[in-house]
Amino acid sequence: MQEKQIPLFKQFLIAVLLLGLGFGCKKNGTNNIPTPIDPLQNFVLIPATTSFMMGSTTEVGRSSDETEHEVALSGFYMSKYELSIGEFKAFLASEDNIYLPVGERSMTYYNNNNNNGWEETDKHPITNVSWDAAVRYCNFRSKQARLDTCYTFNADGSIKNCDFTKKGYRLPTEAEWEYACRANTTGTPFASGDNITTAQANYDGNYPYNGNPKGTYLEKTVPVDIATYYKNAFGLEHMHGNVWEWCWDWYKSDYYPTDGSVQTNPTGPTTGSNRVIRGGSWSNHAVDLRSAYREYDAPGNWSVNIGFRLAKTL
Repeated sequence: MQEKQIPLFKQFLIAVLLLGLGFGCKKNGTNNIPTPIDPLQNFVLIPATTSFMMGSTTEVGRSSDETEHEVALSGFYMSKYELSIGEFKAFLASEDNIYLPVGERSMTYYNNNNNNGWEETDKHPITNVSWDAAVRYCNFRSKQARLDTCYTFNADGSIKNCDFTKKGYRLPTEAEWEYACRANTTGTPFASGDNITTAQANYDGNYPYNGNPKGTYLEKTVPVDIATYYKNAFGLEHMHGNVWEWCWDWYKSDYYPTDGSVQTNPTGPTTGSNRVIRGGSWSNHAVDLRSAYREYDAPGNWSVNIGFRLAKTL
């Protein structure tokens, strides 16, 4: 028996109807599967090293807590940029903001603490963010990318541990930060060489390094992805200047070994009262931007010149 052929016009109407039904399902969310976030977007691979000299020896402006010592590091990923306001807003808009103190759950808090009053966009670095908030953000971002979270917390909300074997986002260790900043440069205070100018980094140009000519002083942050500033050999931007960056480690002035031993993937002291910050900021003198320069602040503190960037275990 011969099959009946459906007229072409009817075939066309059926196709349109099916297409409309499919579109409606997606629009109503019944078939709307979210696209996974690329976990390595805007990240670069920092290669492993068996011998990296951390600290300084005789450079101008060195401090006594910069004891030079040898470090071996596994490879890891680091964000090209400091974390932006736009990225942090996503955290504040999520359910994970319950882990922050009530007053810190909206951008009003961060904007009100910007007492210099400059205008900022979503591309500017987030500032006035505490270390405590930074690690909470890392866990939030890991969940967004469907990665295992690195940080665990005690019942009172205090930090318990960082599992460096997890593949989620975290703050870099102090050793990772300095290695990434130097980008295989040796014997110079900056990745840019013996000097850094305000054409290369955002800092207070009234106070140049080692008697070099003065530069400009913007008195504010600049966007994290501004292309006119210096980018080191690993492709990282603003490792010198713009904002200080939180690291994982507790600060201890005499933590660095003096016996010639090699530290492998050091994570800093087990206890302390302050966490390490690195890199200098828009309001600092050039000497504070040196690759080896160490600074610190209490983990619950915030400042208009402190932000952070993300790292990730391979």
